[in-house]
Amino acid sequence: PRFRFDKADYIVSIDADFLDDWGSTVEYHRAFSEKRRPSDKGTMNKLVAFESTMRLTGHNSDVRVPIHPADQLFVALGLAHEVARLAGRSTEELSAYNPAAVAQRTGVSAETIQGIAKELVAARGKGLVVASARGTNGLALQNVVNFINSTLDNEGATVDATAFPSYQFQGSYAEFDKLLSAIRAGSVKTLIIQGLNPAYLFADSVKVKEALQKVPNLIYVTQHLDETAALAKYVAAESHSFESWGDVNPQKDVYSIVQPTIRPLWKTKSLLEMLVDWSAAASGAKIAETAYDAVLATWRQVHGRFGGGKAFQDWWDDTLTSGVVSASGRDGSASARPYKMDALRAAVSAAKSAGQKGGEGEFTLVITTPKAVGDGSQANNAILQELPDPVSKNTWGNYLAVSSEAAKANNWYDGDIVKFGNDAYSVELPIYRQPGLLPGVVSAHRGYGRKFNGRNGNDVGVNLANFTANSTMGTTPSSAVTGIKISKTGRNEKVPCTQGHHSLEGRDIVFDTTLEEFKKDPRAGIVRHFPNPPSIWSGFEYKGYKWGMTIDLSSCTGCSACVVACSVENNVPAVGKDQVQKGREMQWIRIDRYYAGDVSNPETLNQIMLCQHCDNAPCETVCPVLATVHSDEGINQMAYNRCVGTKYCSNNCPYKVRRFNWFENNNAMNGPMEHPLPLSKNPEVTLRSRGVMEKCSFCIQRIELGKHAAKAQGRRAGDNDIRTACQDACPTNAIVFGDMNNPESAVSKAMKNPRGFTTLEELNTRPAVTYLSKVRNRAAEKGAGAHDTHDAEATAEHHS
Repeated sequence: PRFRFDKADYIVSIDADFLDDWGSTVEYHRAFSEKRRPSDKGTMNKLVAFESTMRLTGHNSDVRVPIHPADQLFVALGLAHEVARLAGRSTEELSAYNPAAVAQRTGVSAETIQGIAKELVAARGKGLVVASARGTNGLALQNVVNFINSTLDNEGATVDATAFPSYQFQGSYAEFDKLLSAIRAGSVKTLIIQGLNPAYLFADSVKVKEALQKVPNLIYVTQHLDETAALAKYVAAESHSFESWGDVNPQKDVYSIVQPTIRPLWKTKSLLEMLVDWSAAASGAKIAETAYDAVLATWRQVHGRFGGGKAFQDWWDDTLTSGVVSASGRDGSASARPYKMDALRAAVSAAKSAGQKGGEGEFTLVITTPKAVGDGSQANNAILQELPDPVSKNTWGNYLAVSSEAAKANNWYDGDIVKFGNDAYSVELPIYRQPGLLPGVVSAHRGYGRKFNGRNGNDVGVNLANFTANSTMGTTPSSAVTGIKISKTGRNEKVPCTQGHHSLEGRDIVFDTTLEEFKKDPRAGIVRHFPNPPSIWSGFEYKGYKWGMTIDLSSCTGCSACVVACSVENNVPAVGKDQVQKGREMQWIRIDRYYAGDVSNPETLNQIMLCQHCDNAPCETVCPVLATVHSDEGINQMAYNRCVGTKYCSNNCPYKVRRFNWFENNNAMNGPMEHPLPLSKNPEVTLRSRGVMEKCSFCIQRIELGKHAAKAQGRRAGDNDIRTACQDACPTNAIVFGDMNNPESAVSKAMKNPRGFTTLEELNTRPAVTYLSKVRNRAAEKGAGAHDTHDAEATAEHHS
């Protein structure tokens, strides 16, 4: 189904990390953020997350409840019992899972279950419950969640399975298991694989390699040589999507065109081109001359439904510009699917044998998908390897996340290399103490440990695939593995983490409040020590443009799309694991993540930090060669050819946003800048050399292009003319950029928001970046922000 997070006032997630790796995450980010900003009427959505490990969804929740992965089904049954009771439905089928019984089993208090169920019922028809489908009880868990949504009339409202359902993620492990059985039986003579690397993803756990070697004609369509390519009889070199024609149909009545932006660099073909050629060779008749012709023929049929009376060529030209067509009225109501009580009975029956947690001294390993390299397909991309994990801020490989309590009991410290596993399989990884975990739960990322990938991806971390499936996969390989034993090896290595301190320690840097307090005072939580600090600067009158930015912390999820977009747009290099360990990462934008409260279940608060382009910039006063100066449009600019690398500017920057090139970083990771690597660089942005300082430029190249385009039309540049890379990439529209001298610009209006504040205002640097405080939809109590309650142990646990 299509989950309508944009229509949901109350969301409950049971280990469904919909902001990271569960479903259509970019779509869900945008939809979730629609109701995340507190309205003038003081309303916003509420997110409750039951999580077995600290993930991005729980990171952004208003209420987070840590659970053991074996208790997912029991928590859902407890909620179902209370929802049914409050909604006036029979609870006979669920009598064994009343809140008291579930509390005894899971450790989640009866009051918590009752309170959440009460709020869900109050949001009837505007609530949404989602849950993970990974694990042996994944189907049973979905059946219970469907019962809750059906009982609350969310079916047909926030759950659309009839009007415009999603067509994404239609594959299943069960079907793959059937394919393997057919291969082993010798009934598969020719197999074409594209977009999947099964020899790595499943390793040896399901004997995939042995099965694939039995296929007489194994054809692997790929852009890179990898583990599966080594087994194939034929490897077909595939064009990149930027070099290809194609189309997609992600939802009912939603069609999008895949268009090439460049001719193929090598002698490659897209899968569509291959299928056109292969079908012609097999049948003797071509279905189309080219992939473009095949796409065009399909879209002539689409035109019949969506053309709106336009001639095909005119409509086609418009569609190439927009890239997508969809049916009108997609926000219309869907019909509710009838719920079959047999599904609930099956779930109750499954619960009787569910919930194994392991023995004394054993842990449950939760295997998660990293935001950066995904399932490992992006492991050879150095920029993504160096992208800090949104929760831990670690880079370059996986690690074993453990709770503070478990670390203390076992004398583990960050970087201690441990051997962990069960009787069937074990690996070694460094320890990282992660707040928010239960003592008996540990977690680690999949997607690492590649052996046939490339210079950036090979031998980074370890492969956990053998943990996630048994010899027979069944419906879904579990992402939680019980019976894990951990032992120290006596070795230690520094975990490459980009954040050195994880608590605000009472400092007034970034602010948050609760919705209850916000209703009383829109500026709640914001502390100003010096409302009008004195200045020794005479000031400057900006008569033309004055560029500025606002960042809404209520909308920002910390997904890190802005970090990647900035690096790509501005030719920011990756420097490698050893340099990150020395604190020499180069990203122009970072996302500071702060913990507050109980270390076993802390609150988190993000702050996107970039050059603040201060009017009273401390860096400008100390540069001896005027390499950093202020423009007459309010931008703190760098003249790279003047910089002699004194680093005085970095020392004097209170925001710590300047980056120094200790080496020729553009050559360091990938070798000499030889073809085709120069094509990955933005020609509008200078490549910086060794000994040069760099930082955020507010995408000055985009500003100049936008100004010139507007000037050519005889007008002043507006909001639609200039967008920074981070702003373009943000899925939640948390970032707004524009001309502060234009009172009608979006940024000027956003800066008037009562939630606005500037960081370290007492220093009187007068930043051009305004933040909007984060608002949490929960009961008022002391939260994160400046006056956090993070104790000494919670802070110290990140310093080894």
